Amino acid sequence: MQTLKDHTRRTIMDVARSAFLEDGFLKASMRGVATATGTSLGNLYNYFPSKDALFVAVVEPFTAQMERLLESYHALTGYDMLEWNAPENIQKTTEVYLDLVREHRDLMYLLFYRAQGSSLETYRHEFIDKCARIVSQWFSHLSEEQQELRTQLSDAFIRWLSAGMFSMIEEIIDHNMDEAAAKRFIEEYLTFEIEGIKALLLRNRN
Repeated sequence: MQTLKDHTRRTIMDVARSAFLEDGFLKASMRGVATATGTSLGNLYNYFPSKDALFVAVVEPFTAQMERLLESYHALTGYDMLEWNAPENIQKTTEVYLDLVREHRDLMYLLFYRAQGSSLETYRHEFIDKCARIVSQWFSHLSEEQQELRTQLSDAFIRWLSAGMFSMIEEIIDHNMDEAAAKRFIEEYLTFEIEGIKALLLRNRN
């Protein structure tokens, strides 16, 4: 019985993803999803109590991975920014972003362009705010470890820096970049970001 329920849930989410991609959150209907799934509207609500809950569940693989990335790359680990521009580190981070695009391109599109009216409509701004707070804490932590570095960066710059990842992803989606083009662009973005931060940190270093 549980296997059957899991299969039905996956089917509902697959159908809903297609509906949200085509119509957006506002125009997609639970009745339409139920009909396309071959289940009753009442049964659909047994799995997902609202259209918003269904939308959140559909994009959850992407939002969960974004949270993991945030913790991995911006948590207070004492990671030395001056070493972050090593070729192996740029290559590793490039592959992480490429995997994100490979696995979740449709979900990215849903979240960035089809979420109007849902509880995730402001996801981008909320995530950037959270990222900016963590990055600010990270720089403060770094200044304790390496006091010769200039880590007092403006709030506006830190927020702009935090928004950069979304701008990069949106560029890849908007122009439907193939993997080779996306890889080159990500490498260029990371090099620009890392070298720029490094230059700022070293400005007052003797």
